[in-house]
Amino acid sequence: MTHRTRTIKLSLIVVALGMSALLAQPALADDRAKRIEAAMEVIRTTDNKEVVETVVNALMSHIKKLMVRAHPGRDAIINQVLDDGAAELVKRRSELHAQIAEVYADEFTTAELRELLKFYRGPLGKKFLKRMPLVTQKTIVLGQKWGRDVASDVISTVQTELNK
Repeated sequence: MTHRTRTIKLSLIVVALGMSALLAQPALADDRAKRIEAAMEVIRTTDNKEVVETVVNALMSHIKKLMVRAHPGRDAIINQVLDDGAAELVKRRSELHAQIAEVYADEFTTAELRELLKFYRGPLGKKFLKRMPLVTQKTIVLGQKWGRDVASDVISTVQTELNK
């Protein structure tokens, strides 16, 4: 086999590989579309409006405190703007869902997403979703307490070292 023949064969192999990669792209896009569709179904199944509203309300309450402190005497307008903003954030939840679906599609296969759906639609999954708001609330309280305790220990240790 001559050098020229080897070069031609190698070129044909490279072209064939390139063509197969190009032809595979629509299949990958279809698979991604299926993953995103399955991810959106998981999100719709697990969407807990109560949790979203609780998070938004907690966020707005925190912002209100900061804004009222920074702008004393302007409480009424701050409350009105933030109350309207909270309602708008809840309405815009679908934007977040679309972004979360992209993440799910990156991390899970279509089959895995369908398995998640089976779980969440089953008795244990339904119980899990029903109890999650309370579990989340309790774990947040525990996490905050733990953080305060750890911070206190660290501050005490640093203070002891500084006093030497």
